[in-house]
Amino acid sequence: MSRAVRMRKNEVAFRLWGIMLRSDPPPPVDTRSANILMNAFAKESDPSSCRLLLDEMWRTVPVSSSSSSSSSSTLSPFSIPLATNFTMLPPNTTNCAPNIVTYNTLIDGLMRAGDLEGGLRVLEGMTENYIKPDITTFTTLISTVGVPRSETSTFYGSNDPDVAFQLFERLQAPPYNLSPNGKTYCALINVCSRVRRPDLALRTLRIMTNKGWGEGGSKVTGRSKYVNQNIKDAVGAWTATIDACGKSDRVDTAMSLFNNMVSSSVISPNEITCSCLFDVLLKNDKISDALDVFKYMKNAKLQPTDYMYTGMLSVASRMLEKKEEISKEIYVELMSLFSSKESARNRRYSRLHSNNKDDQDVLMSVFLIFYSIDNPDLVCYNTLLSACARVGDVERSLQVLERIKDTGELVPNAKTYAELLKCAFVAKDKNLSDSLWEDVEEMSFTKHPKIMRYRVALLEGGRKWD
Repeated sequence: MSRAVRMRKNEVAFRLWGIMLRSDPPPPVDTRSANILMNAFAKESDPSSCRLLLDEMWRTVPVSSSSSSSSSSTLSPFSIPLATNFTMLPPNTTNCAPNIVTYNTLIDGLMRAGDLEGGLRVLEGMTENYIKPDITTFTTLISTVGVPRSETSTFYGSNDPDVAFQLFERLQAPPYNLSPNGKTYCALINVCSRVRRPDLALRTLRIMTNKGWGEGGSKVTGRSKYVNQNIKDAVGAWTATIDACGKSDRVDTAMSLFNNMVSSSVISPNEITCSCLFDVLLKNDKISDALDVFKYMKNAKLQPTDYMYTGMLSVASRMLEKKEEISKEIYVELMSLFSSKESARNRRYSRLHSNNKDDQDVLMSVFLIFYSIDNPDLVCYNTLLSACARVGDVERSLQVLERIKDTGELVPNAKTYAELLKCAFVAKDKNLSDSLWEDVEEMSFTKHPKIMRYRVALLEGGRKWD
């Protein structure tokens, strides 16, 4: 069951639980098993079933064994009567007492359903039953603020960021005395983003940074086993702040935050950060900034989403119609990203297998982009040659070389011949390499580092190919 829930196959978990109930006799159920069932209900956004299960768990606890209450009726924060012909736990279950995991799972289910009022009631029920809330309890409650609430909920504070900040202050005060972690800050900033309060998001990020989560801070440096997770949480907080600013049309602030992350030696933007900012920049016609984000992803070896590719192609076409010079730069970046080894490796199909057909598909994508360019320059041609070289397409490489010469204005440079030699090496074509080398010597490119490297590789490989 636990594995089924982790794999998001909750129906399988419910089916297994039903098989267990029908066993004769059914196996004993402990708190951990009941928590797994509650987790499945929570993942299905079914807080009603979570509440019923919580009531049943408390009913298995003998009244005399509970020092927290004088009667079993006050053990649960809910007063939902159970039908006599329906039970979730086997009849032989005893002392299956809820613990902190049980309550946190219930609050998670309420969060997914947008029931903040129900979550706050659970928090009070925990206190009454002497189960001390932990940081996960408060983080999940904070995350509930701003979530689209259930149809039956009329709680006034569902979209009020003040409620989230009150919870944030409450967890740090007695009797809890808890320290916020990275996920807590992320949850609070996400609330600010959902309710369109970038000012509060920026304030929270500033507080987080001052508490040791910034550049050189104690939370993100050193050898602690938590450092890597703290860095991920810090990146998540910065990303959420960028999203909050973007949703409120504070695009320049969002871009400034992104540039601060790029210049940081610890907190670097990830795919989600770039995708989030890119969407905002395109919607606000910040084409140059969007291209900078694209270039960063290329240099950081991050894979753009399909939406980002499509968006940039659309923008480039629009800029081309307006005769804007930036359109050519966009096309070159797209070609370069498509033809890069990292891009191909990260594509969905390449994770499963890699074959020549996939490489040809990538090459055709690059050619389609290339043909959209009006009056391509040598950089465009060299980028196209790089794509041909990666798959060893000699025929197309030579066609590109002839097209460069036919322009009458462009002259192949060292980069051009380096890509051609690379193509010859990938295709294991010694005759082509010898022919190209004559041109290289004639144009005095023999000392170019890449050309020398591929020439040596071709000479060594040629002996094996022969």
